[in-house]
Amino acid sequence: MTSRSLLVIFLISCAFPATAQEAYPGQNNLAAGLACYRNLDYDCALARLETALSDFSPEKDDHYLQHVSESRLTLAMIHVARDHLDKAEKEFKTLLVLIPDYELPKGDHPPKVKYIFDRAKKTSSRPRLKNPEPEPEPEPAPEPPKKPPEITKTLPPPQRWSLSAQARLIALFGDDADKAQSGPGAALALGFATSNWLTLQVAFAYSHHSAVDEDTALQTMSLSMDGLVTIDLLPVELRLGGGVGVLAMGTQDRYDHWGFTLQATVALAWPASGSWALVLGLHPSVLVAAGGSSFFLPAGLSGEIRW
Repeated sequence: MTSRSLLVIFLISCAFPATAQEAYPGQNNLAAGLACYRNLDYDCALARLETALSDFSPEKDDHYLQHVSESRLTLAMIHVARDHLDKAEKEFKTLLVLIPDYELPKGDHPPKVKYIFDRAKKTSSRPRLKNPEPEPEPEPAPEPPKKPPEITKTLPPPQRWSLSAQARLIALFGDDADKAQSGPGAALALGFATSNWLTLQVAFAYSHHSAVDEDTALQTMSLSMDGLVTIDLLPVELRLGGGVGVLAMGTQDRYDHWGFTLQATVALAWPASGSWALVLGLHPSVLVAAGGSSFFLPAGLSGEIRW
């Protein structure tokens, strides 16, 4: 939930300090859910609108159908935005059961929303009559429609932490490639998502490079701090960022050369959400030491767990 959404919900709460002061049950959660939706905080909007639906009561709300239709239309729009088309169609079907003649509000709607709504009308289990005969008024007056049972889904907690292990191939260039060969490496990274779009990560990396002319090998170890911007491109997640770190290198057990590293990161993670992911990444890096600077390119595939 974004800070802007929290502020809007706080102001709404101040205006309606207690549920008992609502004009109808669910009013506060409906207003907060619509505010979260306008601020593109879909998790907040889902939770608030589903709670509002469970609170609505036809006996206590003169505009019950209007409030239900507004909530379910917004839920359907969120599901379409997240590409959960089956869930969006289910919301439209439920809406058509309550209001058989329901049509989308006037205005521009994304083509995908219109397509899902039309599909819901065609596949709705409740038939719709084109020209129904007027029904005589029942005596006595009918009771208001009973509220259909609602199942409130509890949203899973956000997955803030991640741990990944990566197998790498480190390519060397220029004078470095004349002295040592490109070689294998590995990395272990611990990440923490500070928000829905920013992740901070601490990573330890190791690489091994056989010498070209000598019977020895160059080994490196580094520790870095990275910042990654995450962008959902369902079903994958794009990660862009960079960081700084320290690097030690040497032969066998002697690490007597030190330097600083500057690193950029471009990675794709699949799937974008869930408790695990496969991550394919490139990490263009520059080593700055007392003797000069060097460019090297680690590329790797990692397995990641999230909690």
